[in-house]
Amino acid sequence: MTAQQEHQAEGVGAEYAALFRRQWNPVTAGILLSLFNILLFAYAKPWNAAEGFLNWGQWMLTGFGVDSGMLVPVTLMTTSVTNLSLIAGAALSAMLSQEFFLRVPAGRDLARGLFGAVLMGIGAILGLGCTVGGFLTAYSALSLGGVLMLAGLGLGAYLGLRLLLWDMKRETPAAPKSRPESPLRAQWTRVQPYVGLALTILVVALLIWDATEFTYSGITGRRSVLVFFGLILGVVNQRSRFCFVRVFREPFMTGDAGMTKGAAAALLVGVVGFAVLKGGDIADMRNMTMEVVNPTVWFGSLVGGLVFGIGMVLAGGCGTGSLWRAGEGQLKLWAVSIVFALSAGISFRVVNASGIRTLLGEKAVFVPDMMGWAGGLLFLLVLPVVWYLLAAWNEKKGTFVIS
Repeated sequence: MTAQQEHQAEGVGAEYAALFRRQWNPVTAGILLSLFNILLFAYAKPWNAAEGFLNWGQWMLTGFGVDSGMLVPVTLMTTSVTNLSLIAGAALSAMLSQEFFLRVPAGRDLARGLFGAVLMGIGAILGLGCTVGGFLTAYSALSLGGVLMLAGLGLGAYLGLRLLLWDMKRETPAAPKSRPESPLRAQWTRVQPYVGLALTILVVALLIWDATEFTYSGITGRRSVLVFFGLILGVVNQRSRFCFVRVFREPFMTGDAGMTKGAAAALLVGVVGFAVLKGGDIADMRNMTMEVVNPTVWFGSLVGGLVFGIGMVLAGGCGTGSLWRAGEGQLKLWAVSIVFALSAGISFRVVNASGIRTLLGEKAVFVPDMMGWAGGLLFLLVLPVVWYLLAAWNEKKGTFVIS
């Protein structure tokens, strides 16, 4: 090998290490996630992971003999497709990073996670979305419900952390186990990048093959494009370890502000991008002004966010956090995802049958309708800046850290 070839090889190795050996900056990740959310909105519909979980839960209930009404096939529902693709993208990213391993949870940790998943399902139905659809996307869409869910999630994360710490104090600590790495695990670690690369090539080939138009939910698009979005979201989440549990929990647990800053940056980018689509005369966006502005103001957004916030801390993953961690091989998060889906399906039936739906909120509140476009945008852009600065201040002072 010539000196030039060696230099080129070193350059490729450095680039690979930057992508798959080092954790990505959470602020960069937040911006990327928001940009892809804007593109998803322009292409089909905004990111909303909870709808996919609800779709899965309804199909599982149907399998148990429960009538869940009209069902959309899993492979034809936008959010279901992106959710499944997100898992796949996280798995490919984990393999390329030598981080894909099956992890078996301890019994008490699993029990906490499953209880948290039940609360997540309830909260997602009350708030008509999880930390993505009910918060990130709703806030970006200039919805007052997204603002209120921010408050509910913050309070829920605080209460959930209190409950988690209380329960962990009651737990008998397990004796530390030190066992040498098995030859099989060591071999798997070495071959992971090659397996990941081969599977990535296969997935790309399947995307090209599947690039045919089809209709779902009244929208004509290309399933392969939705799969592409999901894969990218999975890679970004896995490489940055971006999770809304850490966004809301860490300021109270350790004071670390990295993920919170990333979420604040995502809101800033999202508000600007969605405002351009909603306020401008772009494609059919002028007819979609109220998209993701749900009638959940006050009870739905606040209580739904609070319940979901408690649940996600106990579960150890929000909606998307559970998906990409499941993609890494974490069996606890597979169980959490299944129970979350079932809980959402059951909660959906209960809410619709009991009349609680009318209590979630009287109307969908679009912030520009309250304050005008200038005032509304100013309010929605200032709030993430204040959140960012408050998190940075708390990181230095530790004022809100639970001792």
